[in-house]
Amino acid sequence: NLAMGQLQVSLPDLEIQNADTTLEVPITIQGLAPDSISGFTFEVTFDPGVAIVTGHSKSGGSSAGFSVVGNSNSETTYRVSGAGSDPIYDNGTILKIEVQVMGSGTSVLEFSEIEINEGEPAFTSNNGSITVGGLPGIPGLTSPGNNRTGIAINTTLHWESVQAASSYELQVSESSGFQSLIADESLTSESFALQGLDYTTIYFWRVRAINSSGSSDWSEVFSFTTG
Repeated sequence: NLAMGQLQVSLPDLEIQNADTTLEVPITIQGLAPDSISGFTFEVTFDPGVAIVTGHSKSGGSSAGFSVVGNSNSETTYRVSGAGSDPIYDNGTILKIEVQVMGSGTSVLEFSEIEINEGEPAFTSNNGSITVGGLPGIPGLTSPGNNRTGIAINTTLHWESVQAASSYELQVSESSGFQSLIADESLTSESFALQGLDYTTIYFWRVRAINSSGSSDWSEVFSFTTG
């Protein structure tokens, strides 16, 4: 419960299902009256494995008329400062921070520093968080290209990185239905070296991404023929 004139600065708690997206997260103020804001500094810390604050936006915020600058102080903090000759009197969103979601898990969005005007009015703060669930995206296979021929019997398979993945499962088979496997690998990199394949043989391969929420669907199946 806020006393009259007690300023409160807050970040929200958010839950999203998919990683690899960008959000605008509001910094809000309540209980401003009868005071006003002519300058501010907010420093927000975060877990870069889950979400990174990459910038800020004045759009739709009460600081739209302010001069606002921001920068990443480190890999885990973002600092934004604003000032203007026309003070802010209204409650609500003062500005938004732009957050790039990197992977599954929970990141606290924590105020490590707040400065309002030159120390007046007094304020309280509420930290926020982002919780990211959901399955990772489907990897795209890159090389060897689909239906390639003349591939060496020792060759390396490559696929695209999936940002929300913690590992990948690779399957290789001489059957397009993968009834029998010559490789079934759990990997943390986006490549795997195959050794000693048979000559003039068609091979099929596919990859899926895995994180703490589960696994993606299998990728498109690629095939190649050894020389």
